[in-house]
Amino acid sequence: MKQNALRKMARLPMKLINQWDKWHHRSRTHEYLARMDSRMLKDIGVTEADRMDEISKPFWRE
Repeated sequence: MKQNALRKMARLPMKLINQWDKWHHRSRTHEYLARMDSRMLKDIGVTEADRMDEISKPFWRE
């Protein structure tokens, strides 16, 4: 039982780093989408409604 708990604890720093990386990526994506004009959105196949839906989400929510 102790070894299992120690293994989980050993993986915790990597899990935290991975989660931070996901959140950082989402945050940056929201920033990029917020700055795009309608032509740029059209080029990547994103509607204005899609953009607003995405940038209104908190970075921690998928």
